Amino acid sequence: MSFLSFITLQNFVAAWVTVIAFVLFTISILALRKSGNSRIAMIAGAFLLFFLEGLIFTYQLFAEYFALPVFFVIVGLIDIAILLLIFGATLMR
Repeated sequence: MSFLSFITLQNFVAAWVTVIAFVLFTISILALRKSGNSRIAMIAGAFLLFFLEGLIFTYQLFAEYFALPVFFVIVGLIDIAILLLIFGATLMR
């Protein structure tokens, strides 16, 4: 696989992760409005963070705004927040 095709694949995957996260966030917001369940609110928050992470990742691919160690810290903190939201949603009654 050439370097150019790898970069194209990387951009394609980053774009689709962002799109899927936005679609799932939208669906979860619609479900939340229908049910009012706080578990769904936490899952919607996790999908929102996935969407924001995808936007940050895509921006980083094209603009290289953050230094790589800073970028990994930002993405890592977002991932921790996502995991905590999903964990909280599974433990709620």
